[in-house]
Amino acid sequence: MTRSLVRSSLSSGISSGAESHPPTPDDARPNGESAGPSPEAPIVIVTAGDDGFAMPMAVTLSSALTHLPPEQAVQIIALDSGMSADHQRRISSVVRRAHDRATLDWHHPDVSSIDQIDLQDMDPRFNVSTFYRFLIPDVLPKTCTRVLYLDSDVVVERNLQPMWRTPFDGNAILAVPERIVSCPEAGVAEWERLGLDPDARYFNAGIMLINLAAWRADNIHGRAIKYLLDPSNRFSYPGDQEALNAVLAGRWGALDLRWNVTHLLYDEGEKPKMEAMLGGNLDPVAQDPFLIHYTSDRKPWEPYCDHPMEDRFHHYLRRSGWFSSLGYSSWRVGLAGRRGLHHLKTITRPIRHRIGLRRR
Repeated sequence: MTRSLVRSSLSSGISSGAESHPPTPDDARPNGESAGPSPEAPIVIVTAGDDGFAMPMAVTLSSALTHLPPEQAVQIIALDSGMSADHQRRISSVVRRAHDRATLDWHHPDVSSIDQIDLQDMDPRFNVSTFYRFLIPDVLPKTCTRVLYLDSDVVVERNLQPMWRTPFDGNAILAVPERIVSCPEAGVAEWERLGLDPDARYFNAGIMLINLAAWRADNIHGRAIKYLLDPSNRFSYPGDQEALNAVLAGRWGALDLRWNVTHLLYDEGEKPKMEAMLGGNLDPVAQDPFLIHYTSDRKPWEPYCDHPMEDRFHHYLRRSGWFSSLGYSSWRVGLAGRRGLHHLKTITRPIRHRIGLRRR
C-alpha cells in the first residue's frame, strides 16, 4: 500500500513527556476512573488528514478553539497522512489566530500496524487517515491518558470543556450513540456470534473522548485492527467504526447526542429509523447541535452538498483566516458556479440519455 507522507515531529512538552502541566486526576488510576481531569490541565485534541481535508481540518480546529475561554490551554496533535508543507503552515496559522493558548504539533506516525488493512475492502469514501485513530495510544506519551479525537469534517458550536471533563467511570471511551448493533445497514454484523444484545447501542467513532490508559492496558487499538484483518468476520459497513464497536461492546459510555449530530438527523428517510433505534424525538437535537458532523459524501465544501447546516461550515471557514476576505469571496463564487453546473447536469441527465449524449 503506497503512502505519500510528509515527515514531521512533535516538538511540545506532550511529545517528550516533560509536560508543563501536572498530571490529570485520570493519570492516578490505571483505567482513568477518577472524577475527570483537573481544570488546569490542557485539553488534548487529536485529528488526522491529508491534503484533501486540509481546509476542513482548519475549519474544525478553528471552530473548536473559538468557543473555548482564553485561559484554557489546548494541545493539538495533527496526524499527517499526506499533508503538504504549505497546508500545514496554513492550518498552523489558523490555530494561532483562533486561540492564544493553543499549540499545534504535526506528527508523522508509524503506520506499520495498519499497513495490512486493504482499503479496497472498505467503504470507498475511506482513506488511510480514517484508521489513524488506531495509532493514537502509541503516538501520545504515556503521561497523556485522556484525549479528544475529532474527525476533520466537523464544526464545533459549543465550548468543549463540559464534554472534555466528563468522567470515564471505567469506560474506554465516551461517544455518541448512532444506531443499535443489530442494524443491518451499519451495525456489527457479528453481534450474535459475539453475544451482544441486539438492542445495544452503536456509537459513531468520528468524535470520541478516549481513555488512553484503558486502551493501552487492554490493547483496544490492536484488537480492533486484528478484528478488521480477521477473514472470518463479516461486516455490515466495513471500517474502523464497526471494529471499534465490536471490540468496545459494553466498554463505552454515551455522551449527549448533541455532541455528534450527523447528517442522518436531517435525512427524512433515515431520521425515523434512528428515532426508533435510539428512542424519542430527535428534532431538538438536530435543531440545537453542539457539534455538527458532515458524515455524508456530500460535504459542504463540495458543489453537490445539500446539508441543511452547510452554512455553519461556511461561517467558520470565513472567520478562520484560511482565506483572505477576497479569497473567501472568490472561493464562494467558484463554489456557486460549480454547484450550478452540477444542478444543470442533474436536470438534463434524462434528456442527455435520450439523445445519446450520456452513457447509461
